[in-house]
Parts: sequence; structure tokens; C-alpha cells
Amino acid sequence: MEYPIKYYLIFSKKKKVFDTVLYYNNREITIKKLIKTFMLKKGSKVRILRKESYWFNRVGIVLSVEKTSIIRYPVVVRFEAVNYSGTNTNNFSLVELIDLEISEEK
Repeated sequence: MEYPIKYYLIFSKKKKVFDTVLYYNNREITIKKLIKTFMLKKGSKVRILRKESYWFNRVGIVLSVEKTSIIRYPVVVRFEAVNYSGTNTNNFSLVELIDLEISEEK
């Protein structure tokens, strides 16, 4: 499965920090525009696309969405089940989630 969004971690010489560059439909896009595009907000039900995750293809509820571009996994998701470590939350990237409320409308 190919993700609709590609992101790259680059080093900014001006800021002297690593920065994230996101591309959606082959256009550069900011985190704030990306969040508005996918309308992820607190309380949204999402399905997990990260294959190596314990919660792959399971549904969770969004706890928070960070709007800065520095954070690689800005979305915190809570699940009803716990993993092997006994935790029920995990951070995900925007490209690893599908909002179920939007996908059901289409």
C-alpha cells in the first residue's frame, strides 16, 4: 500500500536543525494545511496503517494533534486494547492514519 503523502527529513542550514518537508499530490504542503485536509481532531476515530505496529488495522481515538512540523509523529492515539508492554496509547504520523468518519462519507 502506498501512502498518499510523502515526507522527507532534511537539514536546514539557516536554522541549523532538521526540518520535515511534506508532499501531498506532488505538492509541498505544511502541517497545518495537512491537518485541515484530513480534518484530524481530538476525538476522531482512525484506522492504523503502520504495518509494524501492534495496532495495525485497528481503530483508535485521537487524543491530540501537534501542529508543529518538527515532530515526526504528531498524533497521539488511544486504543481499548493494550499491547505487550501494557500501554494503550501510541504516536503516529499523519500518513499512517485514516479518518473513519471521512472515509465512510465517500
